[in-house]
Amino acid sequence: MKTRPCERARRLLMVAMLGTLVVPSSARADDWYVSVEGGINTMLTAPQSDQFSLGFTGSARVGLRVADPMSLHLVAGYWNWGARAGAIDPGTGRQTEGAGLSVFGAGLRLAPQLSPGLGRIYADFDAGVGTTGTERVHRLVIGAGVGWNFPIGRVLAIGPVVRYQQMIAVEDEIADARFLTAGLCIEFPGRPEDPPPPPPPPPPP
Repeated sequence: MKTRPCERARRLLMVAMLGTLVVPSSARADDWYVSVEGGINTMLTAPQSDQFSLGFTGSARVGLRVADPMSLHLVAGYWNWGARAGAIDPGTGRQTEGAGLSVFGAGLRLAPQLSPGLGRIYADFDAGVGTTGTERVHRLVIGAGVGWNFPIGRVLAIGPVVRYQQMIAVEDEIADARFLTAGLCIEFPGRPEDPPPPPPPPPPP
């Protein structure tokens, strides 16, 4: 039996969730992070780019740094797009309406720290199950993003982020939906606490 993309996404999501939730006993509070994002997005390729205009997005991630610079996270997000004036939906032949997409998934982050003052440049690789349309259809959604979080104090970082997402079409659909998002990320904690200072040297004999 051929495995459908959405079934593969559910299996991948379950494995990633287990990997994130099975927390090592040595994990500290500073090993966890929460990030929220907001921005604008646009479709990159036809036929979706012919039907939809700019839209807005919001997402959140909860992650665990498993081994610097690598971390695992869960992600939930929502994207929407307005309809272009006069655009016709090729599937129904009717005028296009606005669209929305909800995604729940998991991913991997690589985030090397440049310095305590410059923060971290990061790259995310995500996959999840997307729900869209009035019929609430489910599709595999994959994505990658890059960003740079600048620390503000010890428990906050902020910076720009750009993401590419792709919703995988099934056999009877025209083409994958590819879209680009640009926005702002706020993360807590932005930077783990500094390690304790080394012990003082022993007194001279």
